Amino acid sequence: MNPQPRLMALVLSMIGMSAVQAAPMISVRTYDIAERSYAVTDSSVMDGAVSTAITTSGSVGPNSFQQFDASTGVLTSITASVSASNLLLSQQVTGGATGTSAVRVSWTSFGESLFDRQVIGSVSTPTPSLSNFDTLSRTIASGDAAGDAFVAKAGQPPGNSAASYELVADLSSTAPGSADSLTSFLSSRTADAAGSFTHTLAYSYVPHAIASFEGGQTTTTWRLPVSGNIEVELGDLFTLDLNIFNLGLLGGAGLDLDGFKPKSGSGLSMTDLELFEGLAQGTGRNVKASFRADELGSHEMLFSLLLSDEDVGFASSRGSYELELTVFANVVDNGNGNPVPEPGVLALLGIGLFGLAVRGRAAR
Repeated sequence: MNPQPRLMALVLSMIGMSAVQAAPMISVRTYDIAERSYAVTDSSVMDGAVSTAITTSGSVGPNSFQQFDASTGVLTSITASVSASNLLLSQQVTGGATGTSAVRVSWTSFGESLFDRQVIGSVSTPTPSLSNFDTLSRTIASGDAAGDAFVAKAGQPPGNSAASYELVADLSSTAPGSADSLTSFLSSRTADAAGSFTHTLAYSYVPHAIASFEGGQTTTTWRLPVSGNIEVELGDLFTLDLNIFNLGLLGGAGLDLDGFKPKSGSGLSMTDLELFEGLAQGTGRNVKASFRADELGSHEMLFSLLLSDEDVGFASSRGSYELELTVFANVVDNGNGNPVPEPGVLALLGIGLFGLAVRGRAAR
């Protein structure tokens, strides 16, 4: 057999698998510094650091970034980062002064503080300057309550979003009896482009589960039995089998079967349902459902099966689903609406009737 067709099929399969992986949703905003240069001087060791605001041509605001749309999938983590480019931080000291020059960043997104006056770059005496700044990064993983602020909720406005930057001069020592000082400077490193700060917000997620009664297509309604009606005795318990599938994309959330509720109809009750957790995408399983015949007659009872994404990621982004199951049954009685006597009762009744017959014969 020629192995090439099998190899080609494998390659195509791998391409298809990678194509359905959910790539992170990334938003990037860059803000240029508004002035050619900034400076701040600290001339007192005792009074602490001195700072000045670094203004930018634009700023982080309510519409800079979008909250995560839960219809996209289940949010698993948020990564926020700030980087600086084409900036030069330098310091100048007088006499024997020493100290630190720094640039600090604050960023609040949807009411959640991501960075609070965090240093993105600094130099200390005797280093004169810095052009390679750090990248600030923070990842909010599932289980962290802070992550829910990033999920859009119907009818609920997002929290405040803002960012600020500051240049800091911190004089730490001077020569005895001197009036030494430290001055920090921030400017664009090259004249042809403005220095800038770049904010990046990345949402990592997995596709939602897709609940279905069939494996080849999405089917959200089903009847049992598949055709006709099942005939059961009044008061009897009976069990029916059904299949549930997760048709979600590869790498997506598993499917949980959480419960059930009656939706319409009467005469039948669902008494038990086999629940499950984490049904993997592309798989299915058989489920047993138990019912009780409550009323005589022909009945059509509709039940909702309650499902959801498995417990991964942020709870506020998980989906909830319903499958509708209709059960058709003819509930009958053994006669005149009386319950069927037990075999032992029939035997005792027979013995009693036989005894009466014998006594009657003896009297005659």
